[in-house]
Amino acid sequence: MLDLPFVRVTWDGAERDARAREAAVRDFHDWLVTDPDAQRCFTDDGFRGVGKGGPVEPGDDSVLGSEDNTSAVREQVPATGAGTDLAASLSDTLKDYREALGPGKVLYLLDNSTSMAAERLWEGPGRAKDLVARSMSSLGAGDAYGVWLMAVPEGEAATDAVAFGPHTRATAQRSVAGAEAVAHDARVAKSLKEALGTLRSGRDEEEQPRLLVVVTDGEDFEGVGEAQQTALVAEARGEPLVRIVTVSLRNGACAQGRFGDRLARASGGRCLDPADDIAAELAAEVAKTGTGDAE
Repeated sequence: MLDLPFVRVTWDGAERDARAREAAVRDFHDWLVTDPDAQRCFTDDGFRGVGKGGPVEPGDDSVLGSEDNTSAVREQVPATGAGTDLAASLSDTLKDYREALGPGKVLYLLDNSTSMAAERLWEGPGRAKDLVARSMSSLGAGDAYGVWLMAVPEGEAATDAVAFGPHTRATAQRSVAGAEAVAHDARVAKSLKEALGTLRSGRDEEEQPRLLVVVTDGEDFEGVGEAQQTALVAEARGEPLVRIVTVSLRNGACAQGRFGDRLARASGGRCLDPADDIAAELAAEVAKTGTGDAE
């Protein structure tokens, strides 16, 4: 089931030069499956090689054997073949994968300034609160997560819509739905710094997945000064790793070199804007960290 497929793609007009095109595709396929250099394109990225009809053990230099992966990779390949319940085997394997690093930590920073409400980005399907609540579907009872509201008087810390910790998902989603926009600016820089500190605190395993989600209209987000941006980008590179996903509900914050893009590059995260399918992409990012689907 998990074999890599080789798929031929065609389109209207592809029948022109069909013979030459077919020969090129066949040559590419033959190179992938027979040439050692082609195999290294896969094994260097952590795929197992093939020997005597089955997967070979990871080599000494394989990324599968690195310290970052020792708790997530099993050397034994799940059983396959005649008489094997492939569906159950696949489900068990995926469950083990999702649970390999244990419960995750997810903290949402939600821009609840009045500009969000004025631009109709706060409430309703596909708007800020809905995006956050829906993305919680992959969080489980063992995960620690919370939602902070960034619009507060100057000098104050972000307030809790959902206090950081384990939750019943339905309760957390109701709390998000009840959050209100207020007449203050979003304190983005202060909130980011404190959120990174919260996610990195405690005696958790170094490899425990951590995710910081920032949801904003971009107005206060892009108002962070250059010196503060540089300092926060440097902090985003710190350890243990916290992936930062910025969700900008207006275009611009994810352009190359802008603050959202810089945070994503520094942390191995993402920057999502209206050009993306934000709801699906944000849910997928949270699913990489939460254990709810494995449960």
